[in-house]
Amino acid sequence: MGNEHSKSSGPRPLPTATEAEAPPTYEEAVLAGDAPGASTSTVTSLDPLVAALLHNKARSPMYRLPSPILNQIVKLLDVETRSRLRHTSSLFFNFATQLAKPVQPAAPAQNGSFASVYKRLPNLCTICTLATFQPDFEKRCAAAFETYLYCNWCGLEHQAWLFSPAQRNVDFDSVQRRWCIAFEGRLRLCAHKAVQLGELGSVGRVPPPEPGSDITNIRTLVSCSHPSHKTTCCGSEPMVEERVHADGRRDLIWRWYTNIPTLPDREPTARHLRHQLGEMRRTVGGYIVPPNTPGDLPELRCIDPRNCGCVRYEGSELLPPEGVPAWWRQRNCKPAPQTTSGSIREALPFAKTHKAIASTSRSKKALTRYVVFDPCPKTSNRGFSCISVEWAARFPVSRNFESWMYDWCAALDPSSYGGCITNDSDFRNITWCISPGCMNYLRSDWRFRKPRWQEHSRG
Repeated sequence: MGNEHSKSSGPRPLPTATEAEAPPTYEEAVLAGDAPGASTSTVTSLDPLVAALLHNKARSPMYRLPSPILNQIVKLLDVETRSRLRHTSSLFFNFATQLAKPVQPAAPAQNGSFASVYKRLPNLCTICTLATFQPDFEKRCAAAFETYLYCNWCGLEHQAWLFSPAQRNVDFDSVQRRWCIAFEGRLRLCAHKAVQLGELGSVGRVPPPEPGSDITNIRTLVSCSHPSHKTTCCGSEPMVEERVHADGRRDLIWRWYTNIPTLPDREPTARHLRHQLGEMRRTVGGYIVPPNTPGDLPELRCIDPRNCGCVRYEGSELLPPEGVPAWWRQRNCKPAPQTTSGSIREALPFAKTHKAIASTSRSKKALTRYVVFDPCPKTSNRGFSCISVEWAARFPVSRNFESWMYDWCAALDPSSYGGCITNDSDFRNITWCISPGCMNYLRSDWRFRKPRWQEHSRG
């Protein structure tokens, strides 16, 4: 653990490096080494990852413990700490992956209540776990999961937690119409625009291509044309598309892609990439692929030095040969090793270029969010090229909205319904919380994938 969480000394965790001192410009980060008289041996600053390696080599006894002991230590950690270590220390990544438990429907107690199932859920934070021991826990669970309210827009009854507090208080006999968060909430395309489900128009009516065709029929439903989204090379506006494939599959694709300038004969620095990606995440990318756990930045997994040598880390020449991890010496992109289902990173080999995908899921039947790095096919007249970066979320859809309602709700901005989800004190630490890494985290897709989720609506 060492330097990752030290408040008095040592480098900060890698994912927060974009928040460090003002990063260099593109010329300073990428072109400075080409300037006349520039010295390649002068190191003005250390990359946070290099600094962490130097610190661990010199000062961290934890880093040198045998794997079995480290494994036992990780087992004792709470879910939030384990999640932080997973994304800030390559050493603990494998242990965190090994200990991750797939979400399986728990065996219900004799009364089959939601409360009995809820208590068996994995990956709950300390506060949500403590909530299960409160005297009113079963009553709150029953109010959230076993109470159904009618939605005038869907024409169905949904569990009460799928309505904001104000909507739950609408009297069924009143003239006011009640709507669930799927219709009340908004999907935030970017920092400039958010849309409600009704603004997408009729979903599920794009005709499929001819059988056997390799063509995908695409219709843009909504987009943001703010000038800040324009690029000098490859790129697009943030948008939601409906895509229909020849095999009958139908998806909503919420996507945005842009580019990072690079030199074709020079690796960009990690500092430059982190700064560029941080700005992109702040304005658009973070809405499409939000972090589920502390320090979870999927785009940074696309430049993992364990899988390629496409990025230059300032100060890496200071690492002693015996202190350089084996994964650092890999200088060409390579496929990632085989992992269990739900892998968060997949690398694809591409000669002399970088192509990588960081995905939250491999399922074709549920909401999947991903970031894609791809070499740009274009090169400018000045000899510059760029890295194409795409943030995207895929919703498998059908004409039956009930089949994809949960995925849509998971993608909504939690501050867009009921004023903000944090106003819902009735179900705090039951259906939502503010702890990244917890299954109830308000921006986590897993919040909508609890056991027995199939019972969320009834006709």
